[in-house]
Amino acid sequence: MIKVQICRNNEKIAVQAKYYKGSVSNKAVQEVVASMKYYNCNKGIVVSTGKFTKGAKELAMANGIELWDKEKLLENLNNLNHFK
Repeated sequence: MIKVQICRNNEKIAVQAKYYKGSVSNKAVQEVVASMKYYNCNKGIVVSTGKFTKGAKELAMANGIELWDKEKLLENLNNLNHFK
C-alpha cells in the first residue's frame, strides 16, 4: 500500500496505490477518503493493478473518488508517453 499526496494545478490529490492480482475492496476507498480529509485534499484516486469490487465502485462513486484499474492505469501511462 502506498499513500501519496500530489499537488497539480492548485489541486491537492490523495492517491492510494494497490498492487493486487485480485479485486480491491471498499477498504482502499475508505482509506483514500480518510486521507483526503486528514491532508485536506480536494481529490482522491485509488490506483490498482487489479480490479475493483462492486462495493468499492459504489463507495467511490458516492464519494467522488476516481478508480484506476490496470486498463485505466495503462491508458494514462500511454498518454504520458505521447508527450515525450
